Amino acid sequence: MPTSTPTNPPTKAPTFAPNQLLLVSDRGPVAFPLQHCQGNCDSDNDCAEGLVCWAREAGSETRAFGCIGVGGSGLPDMDVCLQPEDMPTSTPTNPPTKAPTFPPNQLLLVSDRGSDAFPLQHCQGECDSDNDCADDLVCWERTEGEETRAWGCAGVGGSGLPDMDVCLKPGDMPTPKPTPAPTVSPTYTPVDVPGGSFKLKMHWEPGFLWQEDDKERFWCISYNYDRSYCWIGRYRSECFDNEMYLEECSDRYWQEFRFIDMENGGEVMISLEDGSGRCWERFRRRVFVTRCDPDNQGQRWIASNGTAFADGPFVLSQRQFTHQCVTSDHHPKQRELVELHNCEFTLGPESRSALWGMYN
Repeated sequence: MPTSTPTNPPTKAPTFAPNQLLLVSDRGPVAFPLQHCQGNCDSDNDCAEGLVCWAREAGSETRAFGCIGVGGSGLPDMDVCLQPEDMPTSTPTNPPTKAPTFPPNQLLLVSDRGSDAFPLQHCQGECDSDNDCADDLVCWERTEGEETRAWGCAGVGGSGLPDMDVCLKPGDMPTPKPTPAPTVSPTYTPVDVPGGSFKLKMHWEPGFLWQEDDKERFWCISYNYDRSYCWIGRYRSECFDNEMYLEECSDRYWQEFRFIDMENGGEVMISLEDGSGRCWERFRRRVFVTRCDPDNQGQRWIASNGTAFADGPFVLSQRQFTHQCVTSDHHPKQRELVELHNCEFTLGPESRSALWGMYN
């Protein structure tokens, strides 16, 4: 049938798909430089700009590298020009990662990926305790927007990460104020650990003003045994099992404790005197009683103000969290939760509530 317009003039040679594997070098000098997926090349100089010459093995698969065809009859070992990024590697490439990769010290929230994210690595969060961190890392509770670059992490939190608790190396843990000049060897105040049981009473002295009252009050630490209510600052809430709170000092067994000397520079465990084999344990900012475990760093306590426990009054803290002290969130009152808070704010001149003494 005649056409309404003239047909295209014939091509000088057959046309192929742009990525068709082709042997064109036998056409002579006019075939060079070879284009993508063309051969037979002897070196990169035979290929067009930006392409490289790949020496193929007989029958080698090339589809994966951007070319159509596998060689076959007549092209079993043709060396072909490829784009550099399409060059095959001598060994299999690593499988894809489950999530984007970042620099090793990038401050990252990864705990929302589920159990696969644990144990958390350096500068990762959100951790709840040292047990969430890998190897010898410790969990540091950050204050909202707090700077972390000084402690080995890149990033300061910002949007979405204002108060993420992060895993750090113990030597990178921040201190509440500049540390003194280093000593020749570590120095700790020896702890004269009493052998008997005692209560832990919040220290009071004339001039203290609790709940706008300058009279002495006898507040002792108790552990929750009845899931009754607790005060969290100004808010009333249900207590968790075995959580610690303040109560009027009495002869009740749930106010009796005993120090277990860890013989490690003044560290002690604080056990219940009821024979249950349970000890104080830090969980984030709260204090619970759980099964005693000497290997659990969350159960080790120190008198961070340098005063021996036996002498008092002393500040209860932990070696990796010396900027935080055992206290209450508000002026002390009946059934107020015992937590860890910034020592600087709980040792004020009038309302000190982070000093403790052994009381019988």
